[in-house]
Amino acid sequence: MTTHLPKATIIRYPQGETSGTGTVAKTVPLDGNRSAILVDNTPFHPVDYQWPDQPADRSEIYCDGMVYPVVSCVTGAINLEDDTLYLDTDIPVKKGADGWCFVVAHVIDGTPDLDGKTVQLQVDASYRHALDCGHSACHIAALALNRALQGYWRKDPGRHDALGQIDFDQQAITLSSIGEYQSTDRYRCGKSLKKKGLNAADVFTDLNDIEKAVNQQLATWLEEGGEIHVRCEGETLTDRRYWECQLDQENKLTIPCGGSHANTLGALGKVTVSMHVLDEQTFEVITRCQP
Repeated sequence: MTTHLPKATIIRYPQGETSGTGTVAKTVPLDGNRSAILVDNTPFHPVDYQWPDQPADRSEIYCDGMVYPVVSCVTGAINLEDDTLYLDTDIPVKKGADGWCFVVAHVIDGTPDLDGKTVQLQVDASYRHALDCGHSACHIAALALNRALQGYWRKDPGRHDALGQIDFDQQAITLSSIGEYQSTDRYRCGKSLKKKGLNAADVFTDLNDIEKAVNQQLATWLEEGGEIHVRCEGETLTDRRYWECQLDQENKLTIPCGGSHANTLGALGKVTVSMHVLDEQTFEVITRCQP
């Protein structure tokens, strides 16, 4: 797909924006009578093709009295050698690769000619807020899980989280899915993790007690109601972004994250986890918010 668009999309969602005005740089026809609308800037959060934990925003584009529901909002990558656009899982390179430009592709039904036109972009703010809460809750639940598992390591594998704890979450996670006011995370305790020092059998035996410890820790942290910010090193998809949270009076955390988030821990309300064994090596953690 030829685009003639050598400029990356400016993203506005990290600042919490849910509406905005932009100029359409290119309308790219797709199979199935659909089009990818490439706008110079957008408040829409696209699904990430490398780690698709947070779904895309629900949203609409308005132009010349017409409403175009966005059926999918995905990451796009343009090969600057030939102006070819690749979408989502068809992207053949890692984000930030030299010679590539990364954009937000707003996929709509139909093939309207919107090139050069000014459009209004509107995100479903209620749905976004629900995802914001689910994503922030996912982070603090992972930290609480790491804390609850500190005594289950025979030795320190050398990888630590933002609190300086052994980072079980990042070493064991195989799937993460953010939903409305919730998240689902799956962990595998295989041979490699056992070799690093995890007493995996004890983890599965004590899973109910671990769940209780995680919930107690979450309740303690949520009492603080600390502020949350997304810090950006730039304005495009390839620039680094960080989740920053005042967890308590002593700990302000910084975690790399490209998603959207709540403004405070208080916005999450009550957060609890339930933990379930899936097989002899895998368990699942479901985190739920009750604002």
